[in-house]
Amino acid sequence: MHLISKSLAKDGFVDDLRFARAFVRDKTRLSGWGAKKIAWTLKGKGVADDIIKESLNEIPSEGEADRLELILMTKLKSMKKATESCKLRASLIRFALSRGFGYEHSVGVVNKIVANFVEE
Repeated sequence: MHLISKSLAKDGFVDDLRFARAFVRDKTRLSGWGAKKIAWTLKGKGVADDIIKESLNEIPSEGEADRLELILMTKLKSMKKATESCKLRASLIRFALSRGFGYEHSVGVVNKIVANFVEE
């Protein structure tokens, strides 16, 4: 068994960096996770900190606000329409944080969404 695992590692099939990069791409694009949630999950899987940092560079920073806004707009559609703006704001911020996005970033996007929602 040990010989098989050595052979797989030598051939590049068992590689933490390769796994971490693929994990980051999948969770960013398919699950809508932010960098913090991805890092916590990789750490829980035993991936080294330096590999986590390197793999998080795969996340394009320029599209993060758009991704978060799309995720929050989808969440907003599933919420009750009669929700007060302060409760709506708090709920959306909690949701964004649970997806692994940073607080300041989440607050900015949520404020924009709530302002547009209240105007409608």
